[in-house]
Amino acid sequence: MLDDVSIPSMNVHSSSYEPFPRMNGTKHVLYHSPDGRVLAASFTESGRHTMTMPFDEVAYVVSGSVSIRVRGGDEHFFGPGDVFFLRKGLTLEFDISDDFKDVAIMIADTPIPRP
Repeated sequence: MLDDVSIPSMNVHSSSYEPFPRMNGTKHVLYHSPDGRVLAASFTESGRHTMTMPFDEVAYVVSGSVSIRVRGGDEHFFGPGDVFFLRKGLTLEFDISDDFKDVAIMIADTPIPRP
């Protein structure tokens, strides 16, 4: 449990990660708010996936790359150092490199299930 003086932190290169099979990867949850509507985590992911965003997400690419195509729209490519924002409700097609790692913050109107 966090108190008013705690600062959650991690190192994306040396922290231990748990399996995250849904996206062929791993995860390290840094913070999940008491009301469940904010989640901060680091993920490794790979492969091709399609999903409709159930929440808003801001992501920072640490390594690897991802190509994201908005259904019915343009394709966008992101690599190390890039930051992107995905809006709730967008249907997206992801093509993620095998060496992809990001740090993401998810924000929702309702509780986000712990990944």
